[in-house]
Amino acid sequence: MGKIWLNFDCAIMRNKIVLIFILIGFGLFVMYQYITAIAFEPERWRQSAQIFDGNTRSKMATDLISRNLLVGKTRDEVQKILGKPEYEERQNKISYKLKEEFWIIDPVSIEWLDVIFNRENKVEKAEIRFQKIG
Repeated sequence: MGKIWLNFDCAIMRNKIVLIFILIGFGLFVMYQYITAIAFEPERWRQSAQIFDGNTRSKMATDLISRNLLVGKTRDEVQKILGKPEYEERQNKISYKLKEEFWIIDPVSIEWLDVIFNRENKVEKAEIRFQKIG
């Protein structure tokens, strides 16, 4: 009977250790995402669109969202800050391309910054969206 409890206690301890390592790994991943964010700079944002440096735009978008820099702005104010959107899905949503991944020459995924407007035509929220292609 004592061996059964001993084995049970070891399994519980092993599960706790695994859980601790998973939580530490997740915490490091989250820290990495915020450490690698680049402070948003409108001029740099527009330049990265011309040479399509998707990594820069993606990191700046994280900063834009975390600091709520677009919330409450009008469509014209957003376009002054970010430039002309690459895509207008609906009247209440515009999208900016952040990053595009290719397989040989064909795109396989696109990362977008979606800016969503409320009924007063002011930014309600901005979010990052991933689109798989094919």
